[in-house]
Amino acid sequence: MNTQDIIKALERTDGSFPGKEITAAREQKNEIIPALLELLKNTVRNIDQVRSEENYFAYIYAMFLLAEFREKRALNTIVDLLSLPGETTWELIGDIMTEDLGRILASVSCGECAGLEKLIENEDLDELVRAAAIDAMLILLVKEELPREDLITYFRSLYQSRLKKEGSLVWNHLVVSSINIYPEELLEQIKEAYLQELADEEFIPYQYVEDALLSGKETVLGWLENNPDYSLVTDSISDIGRWLS
Repeated sequence: MNTQDIIKALERTDGSFPGKEITAAREQKNEIIPALLELLKNTVRNIDQVRSEENYFAYIYAMFLLAEFREKRALNTIVDLLSLPGETTWELIGDIMTEDLGRILASVSCGECAGLEKLIENEDLDELVRAAAIDAMLILLVKEELPREDLITYFRSLYQSRLKKEGSLVWNHLVVSSINIYPEELLEQIKEAYLQELADEEFIPYQYVEDALLSGKETVLGWLENNPDYSLVTDSISDIGRWLS
């Protein structure tokens, strides 16, 4: 099965798992990467046509495969795809936004955070996309591709000035993520977020902050490291199979 055959076979799905085609793509990694990158670019260029075609999922397979390959060149195009207007992103990837998007973004970013920051700070995007970009940063922390000190500094800048001062899922997720990396250095900013009602006490009770502090830094970071939700994409067959099931 050559590259063209693989891409053609992955274009649409009838609900069955394209295991043979994905395996072939993995076996021809170097040859298929350019085709997968071009497929993603064409998805963004021809988004109206893509949205109108029933059962067209080639871009989904491309995202997972490029994530498994840790292909950094995919990041900007995926950011462009996630930045499409209106409900487009939800229509394209649906539940992947809450299940695997953070892992995909971390895998293709390879420690480069500019694209992730662009997503997080874009007030026009779906909040689930922005939250997934925050998750991607935590994954990079776990994989030692982003120093914790740098992540603390960036989170502090979000609290102070880089997020709109209006309660939202993104603010809630920032607090949750601050807890998950051990919140000691961000305690002042977290308290202020609650005082200004930017973080929702019902969504994430402040008690969770205190519980994390009592648990200790080593325990909190150990939980993060062992949580499969904060991992890179290493087996696209397993991940796509779960998504299709």
